Order: sequence, then structure tokens, then C-alpha cells
Amino acid sequence: MKTKTSEDIRRELAIILGTCLPHIFKGNRHELTQ
Repeated sequence: MKTKTSEDIRRELAIILGTCLPHIFKGNRHELTQ
């Protein structure tokens, strides 16, 4: 079993942030414009 290196963790965080943050910001914009 391979242990996660800090690079692996960083890459996963970047993917999570890249996919989640745009949705959060879009949701906030929709709420503000309504």
C-alpha cells in the first residue's frame, strides 16, 4: 500500500478546490442577483 506524499495531497486538494470553488462562487452570485 502506497502512502500519500505531500505532492499527492496537494494535487488532490487542487482538484477539489478547482471543482468546488467555482460552484460555490456561482451559487453565491445567483443568490445575490435574485
